[in-house]
Amino acid sequence: MIDRTTLLFALPGFRVLNVTLDPDGGRLVLVESVAKEGGCPSCGVMSSRIKDRPICRLKDLPNGAAPLRLWVCKRRFVCGEQLCSRRSFTEVSDQIPARSRLTTRLRTKVSAAVTATNRAMSEVAADYGVAWWTVHRILVAAAVQVLGQAAPTTMIGIDETRARSVRWFRKQTGWARSDPWMTSIVDLDPAHPGGIIGLAPGRSGACVGAWMSLQSKEFRDGVEVVAIDPSAVRIRDPPGATAGQDRLGPLSSGAPSQHDAHRRPPAGPT
Repeated sequence: MIDRTTLLFALPGFRVLNVTLDPDGGRLVLVESVAKEGGCPSCGVMSSRIKDRPICRLKDLPNGAAPLRLWVCKRRFVCGEQLCSRRSFTEVSDQIPARSRLTTRLRTKVSAAVTATNRAMSEVAADYGVAWWTVHRILVAAAVQVLGQAAPTTMIGIDETRARSVRWFRKQTGWARSDPWMTSIVDLDPAHPGGIIGLAPGRSGACVGAWMSLQSKEFRDGVEVVAIDPSAVRIRDPPGATAGQDRLGPLSSGAPSQHDAHRRPPAGPT
């Protein structure tokens, strides 16, 4: 019975341990990996000694109209290498990466539902039982893989744009305002063709930092000037700069344009 259920569930690399029927008509499926051992992510030594079997709840592909809840019995192996600083590690797989709350096949379906059919993210989120921002993160990750990393440049511009109109949502604590924004990153180097080189969800420094972390080290090291509306920030101190010269405030009212960026001053005499 279990082997037939495993074939029907068809999650690569996993077998079904048990299936129970919930009161709401949904099914709770408990699975575990078919692998007998795992490799330590720090030293690479294989281990089959099990320390613990924690159960994690994940989102998987829906099973028609009936809710489907996936529980995964993960193994926490003991690292047998005495020189390794990691004492234990949790197994990972292609379908269930580390710290992931969604199966890989669900991420693939969600990404294809938006990119291949041009459907709204909110509609796809409702169909697959996930949050809107989860679909958005999957779409951003897919775009990074398709578009690749931005070409190195010395100057970038950052501007914020509202993605859609303001909406209000009813919560237990009252009404909450949703004011979605998106940050555009453009290439300002006059020697380059220019244009948008990246989009980041939100309008905070954290979202821009997250986008920068996805770029290559060559790109991050090459950026010297960032133009922001209505202020500018220097990424790196100029040679010979003293402490406190790494920040630039808002442009003065006498500046020719609020979109102008402060350039690095020439280095002092050596």
